[in-house]
Amino acid sequence: MNLIKRFAVGSLAAALMLCTLFADSKKNVTLAKNIGELSWSKNVTIAAKNFEGAGEGSVISIDAQQTKADYHKFKAYSAGSANGGWKEIGSGGVSGANYSNSEFTLENKSSAITVRLTAQEAENLKKYGMVMHGFGVSIKKLELSSSQQKQNAKSEKSPGHAKSEKFPKNEKPTKQEKPAKHEAKQKNANLPFDLGNWKNFIVPAKDLHTSGDFCIRIDTKASSAEKNPSYYNIKLYDAKWQPISKGSIHSSKEFASLKQDLIVLTKAEGFVVYTPTEAERQAIRKSGLLIQGYGISVSDVKTVTVAELHAKSAPEPVIASKPVPSSKGTPPAKPKKPE
Repeated sequence: MNLIKRFAVGSLAAALMLCTLFADSKKNVTLAKNIGELSWSKNVTIAAKNFEGAGEGSVISIDAQQTKADYHKFKAYSAGSANGGWKEIGSGGVSGANYSNSEFTLENKSSAITVRLTAQEAENLKKYGMVMHGFGVSIKKLELSSSQQKQNAKSEKSPGHAKSEKFPKNEKPTKQEKPAKHEAKQKNANLPFDLGNWKNFIVPAKDLHTSGDFCIRIDTKASSAEKNPSYYNIKLYDAKWQPISKGSIHSSKEFASLKQDLIVLTKAEGFVVYTPTEAERQAIRKSGLLIQGYGISVSDVKTVTVAELHAKSAPEPVIASKPVPSSKGTPPAKPKKPE
């Protein structure tokens, strides 16, 4: 009888452990769907319990669209603080919208916005929840991406938006902890990675050959997550969310072009080589590379030297271009996001 009890208790403990590991490894939490049009006079609130997995470097993804209003702005806050006031969110880094004076401004009809949280912002959200209001903006979806596991939540060495994606040198992750899809060694053992709808793919610096004047080659193919996408885009950052966009690309003009901070592809399958500036190379050496995109899957990522690039008679580099006057400041690289 005692043996049976021990077995039952042991089984229960194992089940609880598996549940905990599963919960810890969960990366995406849907905060809200179909919020609709924002107003300055009516606040949208997200309960604090939804931010339990938030930590420094976690990312809030906002699927937003412009309405027919004269302007398109919104603000996001933690709903309270120790002294009872609201605290703006956005100081940790924003992509997909113009962020200035604590306001998010939509520059395109549809925007996939990412907001990287600081440690203080994450702590406030976990305690008080989130508040949003604005004008001329409709919110389709809010999502929290948090791949932090409890045992790595306090690590200060991890790059990018998710601390659990880089492990200490002397510590091997368990099967449950290891986010294989976020690792891209020079041998590309864990590729392909489907970027789908602006997912993030981190390449740790240790997995890239970054000596000398290196360039980055990215091979792509069609996304299986996004069916019949209306456009194909790539965005590059270092793993601390600083844009990598001031260099040039080598590719046939029929396949890829560089428009401001976007690499715009005309089709899903092919490859593009990005030549960073020296400052960008230094940033990648320190923290690694982060790749975002839409409508494509990354099938290979590797570095080549400038000498190797020219030895292969690559096409002339395409330098980042400014929007044409008729675009009224809207990057031509971002057509309306498919419904």
